Amino acid sequence: MSVKKIALVLLCMLCIAAPSYAKIAYTIAPELGVMGGTTEYELDIQLNVADSATGTPVKWRLTSLLEYPLDITFAGISGEIRPYDNPTAWSLQLKYLTNINDPGGKMIDTDWEEYSIDFPYTKWSETNSDTKIDMTVLDAEFRFLVAQKKNYDISVFAGGKYQKVYYDIVGLDGWQRPKDDVTNTYGDPFNFSVYQNEIVGTYEIKVKQFKVGFLSDFYLSDNFTSQIKLGFTPLSFDNIDDHVLRFKLSTASGNGTGYLAGFNMRYKFAKSFIQISTSYNKYSANGAQMQSWYGNDPSSPDDDTGKSIEGIPHTIRSTQYSLSIQVGFEF
Repeated sequence: MSVKKIALVLLCMLCIAAPSYAKIAYTIAPELGVMGGTTEYELDIQLNVADSATGTPVKWRLTSLLEYPLDITFAGISGEIRPYDNPTAWSLQLKYLTNINDPGGKMIDTDWEEYSIDFPYTKWSETNSDTKIDMTVLDAEFRFLVAQKKNYDISVFAGGKYQKVYYDIVGLDGWQRPKDDVTNTYGDPFNFSVYQNEIVGTYEIKVKQFKVGFLSDFYLSDNFTSQIKLGFTPLSFDNIDDHVLRFKLSTASGNGTGYLAGFNMRYKFAKSFIQISTSYNKYSANGAQMQSWYGNDPSSPDDDTGKSIEGIPHTIRSTQYSLSIQVGFEF
């Protein structure tokens, strides 16, 4: 069963099970919103080597940075259960989100190199590509009241978030500086625009976040409330980068940490509500990448088929923010 089907089944189970408990209330809330931000993945190799001609100690550094856009429109649905007689005591919420369009921004791939006795840290390539995206988000959160005053309360929350994002990378536009292997220097840049409307690569990243933190509800009137949330998010990731043009598959996994923040405003009617929400999530993680060739790389003079390289330092950084509206129904 796919992740999307599992999410819908869980939400249905939540809705069906809740009425069987006499003192449990539940809500269903469709959601529509916009997201912004980027996910970056960076390879940064730094070595101290001896120059082959002179034996002089040399600092050699090679960096590749890929930035993937997250400016999309999304839609989803959430379900929540809570005590009917004391709705602030605790709650359990499940949420499912998916994109409904492709990013407007470009995927940007840049490369740098340094060879200290011949040239400084130099940007020698930049390419831009369109992207097609398929995103799935599953979120589960349990909240428990710890303090309550007349006009506000404080709760702790814990839960998990799963995000899977898949990209098709389309076309290449950019520039490169050719390298002279005799003098070991870079020349003047030249522009190119190739493989238009063709898939030149794919990228998939799966992130599993545990989240814990505090939130506070403010009761501005009988019908109008606002909420502030702050949390900490340990995480793990797995990603796969298929460089189609070079017949090269790169895989990596690792762990990291991040934080989240959120703010919402809700206006309640008799048995329904309208809610406007904002969220912010930032994280970074480190791991090791393995690159393997399933065909002959045309950029290499040798046949690379079957070769592999392991232990490449790999860093993931992501910043994600959103604005959404929900129309909820209480039962």
